[in-house]
Amino acid sequence: MKVTVKTPNITQYSLRFEPSDGDTYYRCTWADINLDHDTYTMSATTDCGNYSYWWQPTPNAESFIRLMKRINKDYLLNKIADDNVFSFDESKRLVLEQAAEDELSKSDMLDIELMDHCGIEAFLMKVSNITCWGYDCIPTVNEYPPGAITFVEIFEKFLQPLLESEESQ
Repeated sequence: MKVTVKTPNITQYSLRFEPSDGDTYYRCTWADINLDHDTYTMSATTDCGNYSYWWQPTPNAESFIRLMKRINKDYLLNKIADDNVFSFDESKRLVLEQAAEDELSKSDMLDIELMDHCGIEAFLMKVSNITCWGYDCIPTVNEYPPGAITFVEIFEKFLQPLLESEESQ
């Protein structure tokens, strides 16, 4: 067996939120974010989930800190999570729009409006039963997990300003 021991070039940001931080505090009370300057790896252990991503190191073109300072929230969210959480409300809104375009009866429209919150399988079955649409014709919306959205907001609102202020010192 061959073992290599390395001392990583990592900066860890330990964030602890307080009630004065507003909504953030109630969605995530703490976050430990590690930035590995050599491997261009961001890893985070937080109260709202654990997230990581690795970028191709480009030290001659751009430091890892500069990369982290410039990435936007949509880009980061796409890297750390999948939009695979069914959104009942948005899906129902789209179905109602489609039903209006298809001129479904008032009774069918009311049945859709009164539909109770449910998962995607029940949603597809109920809408299909009301409209006679095939499952593949029923519009649905998936969103990113709430914890990932919260982490990206923390990254943008708290970490990126810290990175910006460190570089100016």
